[in-house]
Amino acid sequence: AQDALPSDKQFPQAEIVTLECVFKNNYKNKILFVHFSSGLTTSFAKGLPIPTSEKYRVNRTAPSREIEEKVASKPTRIELPEYECQRPTLLQHHNHRLTDALETLERFYQYLDHKQGDTRALAFRQASCVLKAFPKPVENIDDVAHLHRIGRHSKQVIEEVLTMGFSTEVEDCKKSDWFKCMELFTLVYGCGPATADHWYKKGLRSIED
Repeated sequence: AQDALPSDKQFPQAEIVTLECVFKNNYKNKILFVHFSSGLTTSFAKGLPIPTSEKYRVNRTAPSREIEEKVASKPTRIELPEYECQRPTLLQHHNHRLTDALETLERFYQYLDHKQGDTRALAFRQASCVLKAFPKPVENIDDVAHLHRIGRHSKQVIEEVLTMGFSTEVEDCKKSDWFKCMELFTLVYGCGPATADHWYKKGLRSIED
């Protein structure tokens, strides 16, 4: 600013410009708010310094207050560690209704996919563990949609439970005779999914059978 004016028309050092900067770091995004005194623009237009007055004085509190209100109005998003070993998996937590539904599907697909691997069962187990570590009740799918290990299928189940109070997929699993028998037979010591499925295909339906 000093260099832009003739040498005989210099601003006092303290009145060159009033600049207020507020930095807000939000992970990869950096937002910079800059407020320039309009007096500097007027001075350049006239070609000489103008007297400092209330017209050109920067309100130092209003911009900061406005920025703070905007930041405060944004909902805070809860983040959890990416890896399971970095977060607690609590027995007493806030989301039993959701974890019960996911764990039912975990067992169903563990029985169903025992010959091909537990990929789908593992996905539901991981999503359930994330919800157990969540520090408050989940009220909306947006609360947890960004979290690592909660996949598309798990999100569908969670959203359905939140909106309807139950998951149609989970209810269908619970009504399945095959699933009921698998749940019963795997209670027997040494009986895994393969043996339980073999017993079911032989026509066995109870422990007495």
